Amino acid sequence: MYSGSLIVNILNRIAIHDPVSNELKPAIDSDDKLHPASQRLVHTRISDLKAVNLLISIISHAPNSCLPIYHLSRCRGQLGLPEDLKISTVIRRYPNIFSEYHALDSGGTPVPWLELTSRAIRLHEEELAIFYSYHLDILSRLQKLLMLTRDRVLPLQTLDQLKWDLGLPYNYEESLIRKSLDIFSLICLPD
Repeated sequence: MYSGSLIVNILNRIAIHDPVSNELKPAIDSDDKLHPASQRLVHTRISDLKAVNLLISIISHAPNSCLPIYHLSRCRGQLGLPEDLKISTVIRRYPNIFSEYHALDSGGTPVPWLELTSRAIRLHEEELAIFYSYHLDILSRLQKLLMLTRDRVLPLQTLDQLKWDLGLPYNYEESLIRKSLDIFSLICLPD
C-alpha cells in the first residue's frame, strides 16, 4: 500500500527491540502498518521536532540570538513537551543545533545560556527564505481558513496552535498579519 513512500522505506530499515522475545523486529509489519512501539517513536520525534523548531525561532528572534535557559520556561506551554521533561534535556539532545555556555548574572552566579550553532542559523535563514517565497500561498491558506469560520473571525490563540500545521513562522503576527492589513484586521474579542 505504501510501497515507494520515502517514510516507509526509511521505517523498513528501522528495527524495534521487542523486550518480550528479546529480538529486533522490523518497524513495519507485512501489512505496511507501524508497530505500536514505532508509532510512539515517530510521535516522540515529531513532537521533539516541533519543539526544537519553535526554540530555534525564539532564540533567533532574541537580542544577539541568545537567551538564558530560564527565559524559555515561559514558552513551555507552546513547546508541547511533557511536564516531566526539562527544556534543557531536549536542548542537550541536539548539540548540532544549540550551543550552551555559561555567563555570570548580576550576583556572580553562572547562568546557562543558549545560542544557535552556525549551521542552525544557516538552516533557519534558508527556512525563512522559503517562507517568503511562499508568502502569497500562506496568505491564501489563512484567508481560506477564515472563510470556514463563523463571522470570519479566528482568535490568535487558535492560530498559535495551528501555526506548525499551516506553515506559519514564529512571529506570524508581525511578519504576516500586520504586513497584510489590507487583507486581515486585528480586533479585540469580548471575553
